[in-house]
Amino acid sequence: MKRQIKALLISFAAIVLLVGAFFAVKIFVKPAEKPEEPIIGSYQLINENYKTAQKIEISNNNGEFTINRLEDSVFGIAEFEGYPQDKANYTLLFSGISKFTSTDKIVSPENLEPYGLKNPEGKAKIYYDNENSYTIYVGGQSLYSETEGRYVRIEGDENVYVLDSSTADLILAKKTDFISLAITNESFENLTDILNKAEFSGSKITPFSIVPAQVTYDGENYNDSFKIDMPYDIFIDDDKAGTVFSTLFNLFASGIEVLGYNDSDLAKYGLDNPATICKLSYGEESEIIISLGNKSEEGYYYMITDQYRVIYRISEHYAETLADISPASVMSTSPVLPSISLVDNMIIDYGGERYDYKITSDPSDKTYLKIEKDGEEIRKEDFQKFYSTALLYKVTDIADTSKEGEPTLRIEYVYSDDAKGSDIVEFYNIGERKYKVVKNSVAGYITKSTSVKDITDLLEKLISGERIVADE
Repeated sequence: MKRQIKALLISFAAIVLLVGAFFAVKIFVKPAEKPEEPIIGSYQLINENYKTAQKIEISNNNGEFTINRLEDSVFGIAEFEGYPQDKANYTLLFSGISKFTSTDKIVSPENLEPYGLKNPEGKAKIYYDNENSYTIYVGGQSLYSETEGRYVRIEGDENVYVLDSSTADLILAKKTDFISLAITNESFENLTDILNKAEFSGSKITPFSIVPAQVTYDGENYNDSFKIDMPYDIFIDDDKAGTVFSTLFNLFASGIEVLGYNDSDLAKYGLDNPATICKLSYGEESEIIISLGNKSEEGYYYMITDQYRVIYRISEHYAETLADISPASVMSTSPVLPSISLVDNMIIDYGGERYDYKITSDPSDKTYLKIEKDGEEIRKEDFQKFYSTALLYKVTDIADTSKEGEPTLRIEYVYSDDAKGSDIVEFYNIGERKYKVVKNSVAGYITKSTSVKDITDLLEKLISGERIVADE
């Protein structure tokens, strides 16, 4: 019994000691000191012409490097010669330091630790032609500044200031951050004015190419501006083309994976046999080959071009447009979409018979429409409903243009413009609730059998004289 009481007393004493130690720590440990609030003003600390800067020596947690003036207003890192260097970042860094004006000032703080300046994260020393030089130490993020920035000190000045993050972060950057991430950066008003040809191939792609269709939009019809010309001859959707080419002509990497790669490096990134290769010809004589490799565990893709030996990291936003590209992904889902006002005749072969519908419209009166069959006028409302149904079915995939047997349905659109001639669309039942749609014997598609049934059901009503649209 005495042993048990003794053990309880010892345990109680230990608990008391632990609790006491805890409160002692809370009482006697000094809380971390916070930065002082700055004095707001306008403090011109450096006032030099950045174009007269000779060089900047940078050291930070990522290493040490020097940026030199190569010629008038042109800066660069010597070892990066032959690579695309980021002129904008160089200009931002040199001009930001050369005209360093701060709105925040902390007067001679005794303790630099709250500002991250006891052990600075980075240092930059800049030299000018007039033999002036300045050394800037970069610390932590500012807490009170209205603009995002970092605490800095200039050698010889005991005060602490805030330098805008756009400049300060470049002092903390890796030297490869000064390699340009712009793979392509082309501006244009009309895509058809700049694109000559885009050829797609790769380990997961049946080769095809996209070219401008050179079709004039007349304000009424729905002609597309691009087509796939190899191995198919089909129009593609303008919006889809816009998405693909806005990506290709404004392609920016999110980072550099390997600078100066060897061919033996490519397999690791899936670039020895790329999933997608795009050869882009544009402008007068410009050309670039872009190759897309594997997707990383972090979600970005690897990419190279034929311009530089750089393996880039590309975000999903850019890469997936190319990773998933195929003729089917960019094709127009409506093979023909002529406005009824552009068609003189609609000739239909169905059930072993031919039906010729003559269409008369008046460009000066858009409400006027006359439809005749075998010389007799028929209700235009019924024909318009059939006409729109015959146009607005959707194709779901691309097919070859081979033909077996007779088509279930054949429609010929004879255009008012003799130069345009006509479009012939044939529908072949291929089973599995699918039809092959062949346009002008050079383009093949797949559509659902229900879409063809919708067309033929209305056609049979039109042939029989049954009303399709009820009277209002």
